[in-house]
Amino acid sequence: MLNSKNALLLIGSPKKNNSTSASLGSYLIGKLELEGFTTEKIKIASSLKTKSGIEKLLQAVDNSEIIILSSPTYVDSLPAGAIKSFELIAEHRDKRKLINKQKIMFIANCGFPQALHNDVALDICKCFASHAGFICMGSLALGAGGAIRGRRLEDLGGKVRNIIKALDITAAALNNDTSIPLEAVELMKKPVIPPRIYTVFASLILKKRAKKFGAKKYLYSKPYEV
Repeated sequence: MLNSKNALLLIGSPKKNNSTSASLGSYLIGKLELEGFTTEKIKIASSLKTKSGIEKLLQAVDNSEIIILSSPTYVDSLPAGAIKSFELIAEHRDKRKLINKQKIMFIANCGFPQALHNDVALDICKCFASHAGFICMGSLALGAGGAIRGRRLEDLGGKVRNIIKALDITAAALNNDTSIPLEAVELMKKPVIPPRIYTVFASLILKKRAKKFGAKKYLYSKPYEV
């Protein structure tokens, strides 16, 4: 068990509200609170807007035994704000004498049906953890994150049962000061909905949005085709 049971959730999504990243991270720290953890939640994009926000973020990292980053994957990387926070945290920690080895874990979700599209983003996270002197407790990758749309996992029924079980297992592991079990990793990877169905609905939503902004005729453009 950890001597100081406090956890910090860093939300990497630039959305002000209703992000899948916030839904996943909030469920996890909610479970940690039931185990007696004190928790704090910070939206990275908001923190980076001001000097005081950056200072608060860095102070929160300093004061936390476990840091949880929950972020979307954009193509194959993290949002700019999340990357910037990595740079600031690493620079800050380079200037400090690190007495205690803090722990960190990562949750990445992408819009593609397959969770493997998070692999490069999570590799970036692991490189950051190593460089900044954290103990990496592991990572979780979720595909079809758009199916959650920022809603509470508890309200989504059976389609998120594997996600909930994965996060429950992860919370238990963190409470016992152990790495994320493979069982949780594999459960999180399982499709929320069948990939074919997800692709059909995603295509319809894309076309609807393109029409709204007058870009529907450009969807199949190939400007760099030789």
